[in-house]
Amino acid sequence: MADVFSRDPNFGADTHLTEIRSPLHDGALDIQIGVKREVRGKILSDEERETLIQAARIGYEDLKALAPGQSVHSTGIEHEWTIIDGETGLPARLGIEIKHEVDALLKERPGLIPGGLTNEYAQFDIESDLAPQISFGPNFLRVIHDQYVAHYRAISSAAQAHGGRITSAGILPSVFPEHLTSEWITPKDRYFDLEASLMDFEKRHPWLRIIKVETARRGDFEIRILPDGLHFLGPRRNVSLKREQGEMVRYNALDTSQQLHWGVSDQADYVRDHRIAELITPILAGCCANSPIVLGNLTGLKENRVFVYSTMLHPRRVFLEREWLRHPLGQLEAALRVIPILEPARGGKESHLPLTPIRALFEHHKTTWPLNRTVFSVDEVTGTRVLRIEHRPIAAGPTILDNVAAAALFYGLMSGMPAYLESIGINFDEEATPQELEQRLPYAAMRDNLMSASVDGLQARIRWFDNASITIHDLLSNHLLQVATQGLRRFDVPDEDINRYLGVIRRRLDTKLLDLDSPGTTPSDIIRTLFRSSIKDERTTCQLISKRLADMLEQSAQTDIDIIQWYNQQPLALGK
Repeated sequence: MADVFSRDPNFGADTHLTEIRSPLHDGALDIQIGVKREVRGKILSDEERETLIQAARIGYEDLKALAPGQSVHSTGIEHEWTIIDGETGLPARLGIEIKHEVDALLKERPGLIPGGLTNEYAQFDIESDLAPQISFGPNFLRVIHDQYVAHYRAISSAAQAHGGRITSAGILPSVFPEHLTSEWITPKDRYFDLEASLMDFEKRHPWLRIIKVETARRGDFEIRILPDGLHFLGPRRNVSLKREQGEMVRYNALDTSQQLHWGVSDQADYVRDHRIAELITPILAGCCANSPIVLGNLTGLKENRVFVYSTMLHPRRVFLEREWLRHPLGQLEAALRVIPILEPARGGKESHLPLTPIRALFEHHKTTWPLNRTVFSVDEVTGTRVLRIEHRPIAAGPTILDNVAAAALFYGLMSGMPAYLESIGINFDEEATPQELEQRLPYAAMRDNLMSASVDGLQARIRWFDNASITIHDLLSNHLLQVATQGLRRFDVPDEDINRYLGVIRRRLDTKLLDLDSPGTTPSDIIRTLFRSSIKDERTTCQLISKRLADMLEQSAQTDIDIIQWYNQQPLALGK
């Protein structure tokens, strides 16, 4: 697959596709999906943008001047849930009500849930912020599991009071175009400003859009990313997500994820750890693929969420770096090359604070969305800077056990990879320059690997060190699952817990569905099988699948069960 960016201002600026055809897809039905709505957010003037970027640049220099500090080696997790109507399985606009009711309960019972809740972009989504700084140690995975259960029960109880249920999926199967209109968006100034500003930016700088990707073909499916949108071409229909008048943001209401934080105790290790997080991103995305359906349609991809997120939001604000991280503040430096789009005081979590240069940098960086975000803070006592990594490629769900298994795999790999890399003669420390690493594994291969993982899941063939080619399934099965095991043992996690959570990953590696050529089953494979086995029409099928996702999530809050175990208990046809 070619580089997803082109800076040619003469290509694609005025392109508008009304039909997509290829010999492979003659006779396919074209479905054009566009979201029309009126713009109501605030757009910064050129003078305001210049003021903010200058302040952020000063903030960068101020941050760079601070000495690296010490941090607690810990985790933190944000998880996005989706709310459906208990009867229909369609999305339910209950996010604001649920947060209000849970917040009221927390005032009466402060220990009800650790952490708190945040309203997301769509009113049918809500985010759980688990307790910050869960220290790595023997019981940390159990603590995460217990916190997930506590959050689910509180949110589910509030939803049920309004006839709703909670699901966990990378993209909810039963979201349709009518659920992406203005009335479904959480009424926050920040969200409206984001829409208006990105639309304005795209109109004024159309050559900065994604405008060229070679067609990715898998069997009867093709995926094309073009100036006017994202196009999935299949044997029965072609589905296009259209950028109506520069529309980008609205489609990202589809995406829900599990965001895992990695607190770096020794800041001298930050560059190494960030490089490792980038290296394993395609592996986590492929193994945890959980979004085969977009707006009621199978697209042929196993992880549509990655494609929608990285192409329809704004590519230059997702893929900031063009090389392996060079120094700890490298990503923040890269963020200064993109234009400010939001006024910091408009609806951010810290909008009440004075706009210092460092906070201007912080707020500006929050309007970029790299898959491994550098998150920073300043220790007010020591006056030192502390960095951590926010890992964002993992799809939410589908069960609590699946969520904690994904966390166990990520944290195990982050802990175990330094020793593994050393054993195969790879130096990922800061002293190794990006040019040296490029000789062993080009950074551009990370994007290609991610796209392959989103198309093929565990069966994806990716590029590894020294021009090696290997499937994600084989890399995990033969090497990295053991690396994660050893990494968890470094935290003194007992084998019982390692088997409990990494056993979920082993089950995925060992399970072969009838329509797969080889073992390696992701949550997406099971959802796709449910879709294809249904005797109902496609819209009804998507609603039924969403209800089944709610069933399995509810069951997983009561007993250990992952999606493969749940599936083995079910009849094949959804219509039965």
